[in-house]
Amino acid sequence: MSENEQYELVGRTRANYKERKKELAALKVKASNLAESAQTLFHGLQNPELIRWWTGAPMIGQRGEHVVFTDMMFSELSQPNIKKLAEDIHRLKTTVDAIRKQLIDLEGEDPEHRVS
Repeated sequence: MSENEQYELVGRTRANYKERKKELAALKVKASNLAESAQTLFHGLQNPELIRWWTGAPMIGQRGEHVVFTDMMFSELSQPNIKKLAEDIHRLKTTVDAIRKQLIDLEGEDPEHRVS
């Protein structure tokens, strides 16, 4: 492999690594948001008298202690959605780790410890 081909391979691999890391970060944010919804559901079920259902219209008399549920919370917290999210995170983590190893093999340094 020529030096130019090696340089192109490293560049493509770095770009792929960066994109997969962005995807993984976005999925982790989604998981965090689902955890917040689950926490809201937990709090509401512990205090059912505080539950209010969001209908899309402003709520008259809503107070800070009310726990607001939305229909979307329940669809997002479904078993298929959570299972797919967990599988996607696992798949991307494995991919990121493999690309990281490839970059270490190509460049001789860890892209996570690289000084730019």
